Amino acid sequence: MDFQNLASKISELVGTENITNATHCVTRLRLQVADPAKVDIKGLEELPEVKKVITNGKNVQIVIGNEVEDVYKEFTKLINITEDAGETKVSGNAFKSALTVVSECLTPIIPALSAGGLINAFMTLFKSLGWVDTSTMTYTLFTIMGSAPLYFLPFFLAYSVSKRLKANTMLSMCLAAFMLYPDFVSLMGGSDAVTFFGLPVKLVTYTQSLIPIVLAVFVQKYVEDFLKKVIPNNVLVIFIPCLTYLIMCTLVMLVIGPIAGYLQDGITAIIKPLSEKYNWAVCMLLGGTYLVLVGAGIHHGLLPLAVAGFVTNGYDSFMGPSMFCTVFALGGACLGLAIRSKTEELKQTALSTSFSTFLGITEPAIYGVAFRNKRTLLAAVVGGAVGGCIAGIFGVATYGLAPAGITSFALLGQTMGKGLIAIGIAFALGFGISFALGEDQKA
Repeated sequence: MDFQNLASKISELVGTENITNATHCVTRLRLQVADPAKVDIKGLEELPEVKKVITNGKNVQIVIGNEVEDVYKEFTKLINITEDAGETKVSGNAFKSALTVVSECLTPIIPALSAGGLINAFMTLFKSLGWVDTSTMTYTLFTIMGSAPLYFLPFFLAYSVSKRLKANTMLSMCLAAFMLYPDFVSLMGGSDAVTFFGLPVKLVTYTQSLIPIVLAVFVQKYVEDFLKKVIPNNVLVIFIPCLTYLIMCTLVMLVIGPIAGYLQDGITAIIKPLSEKYNWAVCMLLGGTYLVLVGAGIHHGLLPLAVAGFVTNGYDSFMGPSMFCTVFALGGACLGLAIRSKTEELKQTALSTSFSTFLGITEPAIYGVAFRNKRTLLAAVVGGAVGGCIAGIFGVATYGLAPAGITSFALLGQTMGKGLIAIGIAFALGFGISFALGEDQKA
């Protein structure tokens, strides 16, 4: 793949001056544009290297594949984006727009959570197998490595959310530092009453938290805009950072923190009974719909569900197990189609994408096969739903974040045996149904 040439073509079809922001995830180039009408969607979809183009208001997602990072590096050389470039609002369906915003805020932090999560998963697995001595300093240090990213989650969110909302990133990270300062954490975790100017401060857990910093950065943006309007320009640089920080720290203690605390308590009250009594239903729903959410580009909007599980239970019993079942049901469906199909081109496409799916890269199979063959899509959905249901019944969990594939089985930790059974059933159903139904549309 000629990365420079592809980047040049994309910039021309989107419009170099039309681009207000550019990021990427594992397989997608994610752009924000000033005028969606100027984007040549048809031209983008005709590029051989582009598998799919997804639009939502001013947000444009271009699905490329594993090479997206190399394309992004060349792409950023061709565009000129400033920190105060236009607004990044989304339009259309409110629910989808909300998930899009959440996805854009959470996508950048996935590598950090995956890095620590996989280490934690291996430690959990090795501990359950009796392969490590948990009393050694080495085990302790590995555990710290795995836990640190999730513990300091507010730092990563402060960065990504401030970038999305166009707030001052350094001040947002100062707020995260305040929330995670050891003495403040000790106060929040203690039994003594805490007051600020005589006002009571609710004891809230800020470590490993998502809601407090997100709310804080959202409010920070409005505080900054207000101060810029009322403070003279000649003293802006001196007073705005200090005033913003003072105001926001106060609001965090007295308003935002308590609100976030009640929201976190509410989520915990929902997560616990769901994971204890209705895990099968949630996993069945996610296992059957996750493939469609990936296709719509809003699957990262479900990340808070996994984070809530890690914070509440120490593991994720919803999103992770469902992802594994969906991925292997899709891989099985593509493999079944490859064996059954009489169309040589479709056979080769289905076979190659099935193997990439088993490694956790699903977009080629979704756009190149499943969305073009309704019977294959049906097989993957049924396999994912049934596999997810079984995973929920068995109490399968994941102990970290990473693309769901063969190389990530360690994420299943001590539930690996049961997890492999659920995954195997999902694969078998996807393969069997797809093979029985065959193809309905030629590639």
